[in-house]
Amino acid sequence: MAIQTITIVLVFYYNNCVSFFQDNRFLASASHDKTVRIWDLVSNNEFILQEFAESVRVLAFSKDGRYFACAGDDMKVYLYELDKRGKENEACFSQDRVFLIQKLDDGEKYFNIKTGKEDETSLILKEVTDGLSFVPTSCYDNLLENWDHFYQTFRYIEGGLYDKIVYPNIQFSNLRFSVTHFLSYLGLKDLITSLIQSSHLVLLPDSFGHLPIFYSIKSQQQESTEILLQHLASLSDTEPSSLIKYISWGLLENDLVEIIKNSSSTLDYFLGQSLFKHNKNVYFGEPLSILPNFQWSPYVDLCPDTFFGIGTEKLPLIFKSTAFCLPSTPGTQGSLEIIKAILASRNKDVYRTELLQYFIRSKWLKVQNWVYLYTFLLWINILLLVLLQAESSFPLIISLIVINSLLLLWELFQIILTKLEYFQSLMNILDTIRIFCTFAYAILLIFNLKDYRLTWPTIAFNLIRGLTGFRAFDNTRYYIRLINESFFCMKDFLIIFIYTTFSLSLLNIVSSNGTSLNFDNLWFSGFGLVVGLTDSFNKESYLQSASFIIAITVNLIIMLNMIISLLGDAFDEFQLMAEVHNYREMLEVVFEIEQLMSVTYKDEDLKYFHVCTHAYEASGSQWKGKVLDVREFIQEKIVNENVKPMMEKNAKAVEDGMKSIDSRLRRISRNFGNGNEGDSRGRFDNRMERLEEEVKEIRGKIDGIENSLMEIKNFLIK
Repeated sequence: MAIQTITIVLVFYYNNCVSFFQDNRFLASASHDKTVRIWDLVSNNEFILQEFAESVRVLAFSKDGRYFACAGDDMKVYLYELDKRGKENEACFSQDRVFLIQKLDDGEKYFNIKTGKEDETSLILKEVTDGLSFVPTSCYDNLLENWDHFYQTFRYIEGGLYDKIVYPNIQFSNLRFSVTHFLSYLGLKDLITSLIQSSHLVLLPDSFGHLPIFYSIKSQQQESTEILLQHLASLSDTEPSSLIKYISWGLLENDLVEIIKNSSSTLDYFLGQSLFKHNKNVYFGEPLSILPNFQWSPYVDLCPDTFFGIGTEKLPLIFKSTAFCLPSTPGTQGSLEIIKAILASRNKDVYRTELLQYFIRSKWLKVQNWVYLYTFLLWINILLLVLLQAESSFPLIISLIVINSLLLLWELFQIILTKLEYFQSLMNILDTIRIFCTFAYAILLIFNLKDYRLTWPTIAFNLIRGLTGFRAFDNTRYYIRLINESFFCMKDFLIIFIYTTFSLSLLNIVSSNGTSLNFDNLWFSGFGLVVGLTDSFNKESYLQSASFIIAITVNLIIMLNMIISLLGDAFDEFQLMAEVHNYREMLEVVFEIEQLMSVTYKDEDLKYFHVCTHAYEASGSQWKGKVLDVREFIQEKIVNENVKPMMEKNAKAVEDGMKSIDSRLRRISRNFGNGNEGDSRGRFDNRMERLEEEVKEIRGKIDGIENSLMEIKNFLIK
């Protein structure tokens, strides 16, 4: 039989593969020139597919004749439908050749090559947001990872074998989710703790800029959140040039609002470690302004000369900065969000942290002129009301209307921006009433009408609001908050006081025969008995004498001493929280001002926060009251100087004793192993007796620690 050879076309590049269709009508070739050519042997027509990035290696037709597939050096499989003469979809093999991933219009399918069945257990995220699309095939791209570690970890995650994971810093897919991202989302706190202790865990951001702690917060895995916060805080104690520290902290600004909102119990400790010293040097120079001095910069490290001025008085200075950016411009969306998160945090100790105190003061310096302007308007308004009591001149009335129009505009902006949240504040409600009363009062004055029933609440509300103007000054802000806290503490006491006063008045009316029952007698006679107003007192009435004695005993002696004791306790408690109240007051004022500034749109400006402060003088070194003084004395003198050294000494003794026991047991074990059982038996018994004595000694030292702690407890109780 003769063999006929037909040359169909001249091919300039060698072919990698050729294949006939089952009816022998079509012939296809995969070529090194990045093309696939299909010949119709009947019509001698040629079709060329030129959409491949690399050389095409193999191709094959399906049994039913509808499709053919080809694959090449680009690690992809292309599937074509012959009737449509177009690419149906795209597929690729996993790097370990276990899966074939087929990309369809409505998603992806994963086929196990060994079984030929679709695999629905593969760990693939189907949907993401923020404008980033997930590429399923990128799960098998190891980027710059170690190949063995990458695929081993991927299989552990895919199979749910989380306890076998030993490389937590490996990232997957084009979204760059790390192992810690998955563990944090799942709340595997024990495994996270183990990885922190056994490896150099780095909190890497994903493609959205979020650290693993963001996902533990969103999935409400609070224990995992606490562990990650403690890990971040512990990194701040490492060397100043630690790469792990700066990588883990570097993009924290994207998650800081959520971290603060979470109000973790360790949030204050975490924020307290957020200001870094880039080196341990102390610099000498003349500071540009009053210390502490703040600067915002796009650079994480600044030259010390940036903080220095020209002068002869050289001070020892140190420099600190955040390793992450913060919103530096007042009134931006980011600035409002972080301030709102701080105000909403349930962990009030965050106001004691160095970072937040400096941050709040920096914000305050930027808006303090607005604060002074608002305070000036409030006090001018009160001055006009006082002058109008003496003379109702038209210029004064117009000035009052203008000032209150500005104050009304101030409040309207807040209502527009905060909506119903505005009326959740008692002071805002009083402001609304104050402005309404003041406008009504001014309108009546225009028509020469005066009504004391309107004048009194108008002046009263303006005086109350004017009192809040003292919040603008550091020296008076403390007392304004103390007044508010005192009224809050004694509100329940006032109810009882009103009841006793009413009761004494009623007893006095009943005991005095012929006294009419009216409001003055029912209310004011009780006060009169207490303060000694006895003009209408009938000395011959034994009942009135009894009422007088009861009034003096109850309202003057008992109630007065109760209120003194109550306010004394309130003051002691306020001293403990004075620092918190002070900075919270400042932040509330800053938030109110920045809300108004947000009306004019501003671009977000994230910068690093730098602080220059004295190297040896601690801020807030003034006396803080007897309660804090006693606590600090106990902490410094008793705990730090006595208990802590003793506990460290005992702990070292216990550790040395355990090492000694371990070494002796090892020697005994070797003796038995060498066949010296008879000679070693006696020595073993002797050493066991010594071991028991050492254990008793250790127990005695532990008992000493417990006794010392009991002494401290008894001291605190006294």
